[in-house]
Amino acid sequence: MRSPYALSIVALILTGCAGNKTEAPAAAKPAKPIGAVLEIQAPLGLPPVPIPPDNPPTAETVALGKKLYFDTNLSADQTLACASCHSPEKGYTDNAQFSSGVGGKLGGRNAPTVLNAAYNPEQFWDGRAPSLEAQAEGPIANPVEMNLPHTEAVKRLNASAEYKPLFEG
Repeated sequence: MRSPYALSIVALILTGCAGNKTEAPAAAKPAKPIGAVLEIQAPLGLPPVPIPPDNPPTAETVALGKKLYFDTNLSADQTLACASCHSPEKGYTDNAQFSSGVGGKLGGRNAPTVLNAAYNPEQFWDGRAPSLEAQAEGPIANPVEMNLPHTEAVKRLNASAEYKPLFEG
């Protein structure tokens, strides 16, 4: 995501280079709003939350993430969301010895809490995902968890009138 300050500076420079034209400019398309980067507050006593430089949080991306987190449309049978196994009411886990996925299939482990997951250098119990972004891809396609191929998840999101503008912004 580009910095709004850099775009403002470029706009000012281009305005200064325009000269003294007297004809009215053509109607320009309105620019898509660029969300301001949010400052994430670290929990008391912890260091700053590590933020990937290529994916800074904005109000828009945080809202999109929350919407995706609670969306059951991302499971094959549309009954499970990320929040089904990482429930806010249960400390962002499911309090089960083995988490259940689509069709009641039991996994080999329980769902770890996602609280403070940004501080973990690796994700999942076995560390197989090197980042939160990589972790998010796993459960959706996992046949024991949400069992939805990524191509189908993308189709569902693209077909949604609610999601399309959220991904375009």
